[in-house]
Amino acid sequence: MKRLIAAGILIAVIAAICVTGSLVVRRTGERVGGFLTQALEAARAGDVDGAARLARQAEAAYMEAEAGINGFVHHDLVEELGAQIARLPALAAPDTLDEFISEAQSAAVMLTHVVKDESPCLRNVL
Repeated sequence: MKRLIAAGILIAVIAAICVTGSLVVRRTGERVGGFLTQALEAARAGDVDGAARLARQAEAAYMEAEAGINGFVHHDLVEELGAQIARLPALAAPDTLDEFISEAQSAAVMLTHVVKDESPCLRNVL
């Protein structure tokens, strides 16, 4: 009976860790993704200063959450996404605005994939 209780406790702890990881990654994705979307909109409207400001906010939000998501997402992916987001403020200039838009779209897509890969669904569990 003690083994059964210990197994139940272990399963509950593992489930709690998985749910926590999913929530942390989803929250990070929503926050950083919101900044990236707004930065893209500003860049498409020609607002270089607004795009740069929002890109810096996205970078700050990602750096703040990076330690938390490192435990749940593969480190190489976290570093690659962080590097891509970190390049954005430097690209927010009138002569590199097209490259900014391309990099921001790529970062947004990668962030979406990270969030989907951590979502609790049967495909991800198996």
